[in-house]
Amino acid sequence: MIRKATIDDLSYIKSFVSRDYARNYFIALGLEKGYSTFKDIYMGDEAILFHRASGNLQFANYREDDGGFKDLIKTLDFKYLIGSKTMCHVLGLDIDHEGAYISELKKDDFVYEDTSASIIGLDDLEDIEGLYKKVFSGYPKVSYMKDKLISNRGTGYKIVKEKICSVAQSDFKRLIVGVATDPACQRMGYARACMMALMKTMFETEDSVYLQYDDKGAGKLYESLGFKRIDQVIHYKR
Repeated sequence: MIRKATIDDLSYIKSFVSRDYARNYFIALGLEKGYSTFKDIYMGDEAILFHRASGNLQFANYREDDGGFKDLIKTLDFKYLIGSKTMCHVLGLDIDHEGAYISELKKDDFVYEDTSASIIGLDDLEDIEGLYKKVFSGYPKVSYMKDKLISNRGTGYKIVKEKICSVAQSDFKRLIVGVATDPACQRMGYARACMMALMKTMFETEDSVYLQYDDKGAGKLYESLGFKRIDQVIHYKR
């Protein structure tokens, strides 16, 4: 039976989403901002549907039976349902476009290379935000990165050449995020060096690490490090 969630369900919802941060990363980010990020949240026995305040739907489920969500979705006003191909193909919606690949690297497949990258600190965050502004159209703010470091939910590594020229971070322990290199310093191996140091730290506690990417150049780097595609983010039409 599907029901609307309440604020009292938030702890369970976060736990449910945490089963698969690789596919639910942007849902998890929304939940960090609070329940108000979502217009409504619909809960089933083995699935949760998130209707964001922006209007789009995001779907998290862990089995082929959608439990009646097909009928619910027909009643909702939305532009896109965004979710992974393996989770959402059972809903019978038409694909609008394909998004980021979801990739995994297992600990046993990790081959460490020595690196000169150093760990980031709170004093680095404004410079990192400045680097992100050069590379990304959307990026985490200093306040978010600060909270992540202080809470020990993630860490990061940097390469410094007079200033920070490359960085890679983690979030929710097992996700690699925010990999960026200043355009003037690209193709010099700096992103690889940051990721090596970061993954070495992550594999101290995790058996697998994950990332999402849609840039082909970044994909070549990740594949050279041993990452394998396991899924893809799909935008489905109403």
